[in-house]
Amino acid sequence: MNLLSNQEEYLKVTTYLGLKNTQNQYGWNISKMKPMPSDLYINKQIGTSGNINLLDGESNNVKGVTNFDKNTLNEGRVFVINGVSFAFGYEADKTNVATVNYGIANLPSELRFATLLVKQNNEVLLKLPINSIINSYENGRKYKDLGAFALLLPQHAIEVDIEYPSGTSLKTPVDKELFVSVFFKGFETYKKR
Repeated sequence: MNLLSNQEEYLKVTTYLGLKNTQNQYGWNISKMKPMPSDLYINKQIGTSGNINLLDGESNNVKGVTNFDKNTLNEGRVFVINGVSFAFGYEADKTNVATVNYGIANLPSELRFATLLVKQNNEVLLKLPINSIINSYENGRKYKDLGAFALLLPQHAIEVDIEYPSGTSLKTPVDKELFVSVFFKGFETYKKR
């Protein structure tokens, strides 16, 4: 077992945060920041056409719903995204989003060709067809590796949208509504002791 390989991603993230801090003069005390493997997630009942905002600014770090702080991250909470996951499910209207059986089997074309978009400060951080995300799942992997980092800053509004193909409307089963689950894999900073 190579101990260094287990820490390689941590070292990359630490270096990346240091470079971003220097380039953009964020004023972070890097020696006090401890990046730890983490996930950000959103589970939500959504519409079936148009552009859907997944972070409405109302759900504030509610277990099973989202661990975003409304549509932002609180002070000191920096997140470096290196992977993304998507799943969906159908349940009755107003079902608790934490109890939905999410998956990717039989993904409708309207969702398959929809785009997942993440923006902050008018900068596109991530823009991928959902098809690209789910097609990367293999050998038990449930995330698409981005091959690059996307940085979410604290105290700045974050937009996470699903953009359906123009002119389409997904048909749900009778008496069912559409629910989606989006996970961002990466590293979240915590304050060192």
